[in-house]
Amino acid sequence: MVDSIKNNNGAHFWILDPLPAYINVWVFKSNRVSGNGEYISIQPYPSGVTLRYVVKGSWRVKMCGVEQMAKPGDIFCALPPEHIMFRQIEDSDWEWLEIQFNGSYAEKFIMEFGLHRKSPVTTPPEPENALELFKKLYFLMAQNKRSVPEALTLLFKLVGACGNKQDIYVEQTEKSQKMIVTKAIDYLETMPSVGKNVSELAEQLGVDRTTLYRAFKGETGQSPHKYIEKLKLERSIELLSSTNMTVAEVSRNSGFSDVKYFIGWFKKKNGVTPGSYRKSLR
Repeated sequence: MVDSIKNNNGAHFWILDPLPAYINVWVFKSNRVSGNGEYISIQPYPSGVTLRYVVKGSWRVKMCGVEQMAKPGDIFCALPPEHIMFRQIEDSDWEWLEIQFNGSYAEKFIMEFGLHRKSPVTTPPEPENALELFKKLYFLMAQNKRSVPEALTLLFKLVGACGNKQDIYVEQTEKSQKMIVTKAIDYLETMPSVGKNVSELAEQLGVDRTTLYRAFKGETGQSPHKYIEKLKLERSIELLSSTNMTVAEVSRNSGFSDVKYFIGWFKKKNGVTPGSYRKSLR
């Protein structure tokens, strides 16, 4: 039996502080590119969320209508789906080290560096330390035997060396909301099956559920769940009307894994079962 317990310092809890964006992000690719003379890269569709550390050269970086200069020691980013152009403007040696990230919070992770769509270039507080960490991540990714703890350790150190988070940039602007909704709708309407729920759709777009919900409510007046439901109903009616698919096939291609659930859902929406609806058309 414990007679007494002393707790001189008191308990400390992580309650109000937001979780850092790099909780759900990881290093996906590393690269080193060098050359001599004028160089230009135009990427209409960047392949991923990317940081580039300028080792040599003077670079003109343009993204989202904003153009900034990047000198040795600076870092610039690429954020899909934004068109980006970067150009080496001197007749001299140039080089950059590159790290690409994956994960649902990859884009928000970039903001830990003070980077965003309207500010693609930053100077880290510790440029020499940042360069060493870029190099270490580059060489780590080149090894056949590498561990997740090693990569995460270097990644966290990189945040410490480069961290320059700006609170003045608010992502929930009208433009960003339109972009999120446009990407979501394009993605849903081009899928063979509307099988994504709201959480899966948010992860696919690299945003959280709250951001997705606010964007949809702001742009369409309805929640993303309601929009997905509407799209599923439109898809099922189209398939019942214009194909000879069985009800089970229509169910699957409308985003339902359980045909019995689909039949009940369809009847609730239309007042009749899928089979009865098809018969009424004929």
